[in-house]
Amino acid sequence: MENRNGLVVDVSLTLTTGKAEREAALEMIGNLPGRSRVTVGADKAYDTDEFVANLREMNVTPHVAQNNSHRPAQSTIGQHVTEGTKQFNASANASKKSSVGQKLSDWLVRLGFADCSV
Repeated sequence: MENRNGLVVDVSLTLTTGKAEREAALEMIGNLPGRSRVTVGADKAYDTDEFVANLREMNVTPHVAQNNSHRPAQSTIGQHVTEGTKQFNASANASKKSSVGQKLSDWLVRLGFADCSV
């Protein structure tokens, strides 16, 4: 979803695997035209070392909400979230766009798609 206007720019239907949304997001970002640096915002489900490292390798600035839950298998969760990212995610505009994306995702699930990334 484009952040300024809330326009849907890509949609992907995937099987539910626990990593499907992150994998679909990386594929969508990889398909973006041009080579200039882009910024991607994401909720706390995307706060993994692997996803953030993949974004950085793709010349993408991640703005990922911090996952504060403590999971032993992912002890470094949230350690890569910067103060700028925290400020970005606290903004009302980011929350509003996230809500629009969630509504679209919920609508697609009601139509019978098991899992989708918007």
